[in-house]
Amino acid sequence: MCDREPIGFANEGNTCFLNSAVQSLLSCDACHDIASPVRDTHAEIVARRARAPTALRSIVAGSFPRFRNLRQHDAHEWLLTLMDCLEKTSPDLVKSFQGKWTVLVRFPECGHTNEHSETFQSLSLSLPQAGGDMNEALMGLKREEEVQSTC
Repeated sequence: MCDREPIGFANEGNTCFLNSAVQSLLSCDACHDIASPVRDTHAEIVARRARAPTALRSIVAGSFPRFRNLRQHDAHEWLLTLMDCLEKTSPDLVKSFQGKWTVLVRFPECGHTNEHSETFQSLSLSLPQAGGDMNEALMGLKREEEVQSTC
């Protein structure tokens, strides 16, 4: 858990989505421990040389024209896009936000089994029923699914 003091960012237009995504990144120790534009942005803001994460916004806007404005966007989409942009310059940082799981596919008709690993950067969880919790939602990822066999 990060024990750093939170820092507020200036909202330039409708950039609250971007500010919240960067704030969530800055709550992760990896963003302070691994050299990256995220760490540099934090240092500039702490030193009061910047009021907003404009360098990070520029990194994304430089490669993805749909973010070259001050309109509101989806925070999750912007964060994943930032990670895509940082993959070449800060691969260690990006890897610290990745996980890996094993997928096992069984074909009952022919008895064939296929097992492989997949890397993920985010998970889409089904919301648990009333009274459920995050653990229940995570367990939902492990439920078996029936797929049509092509054996």
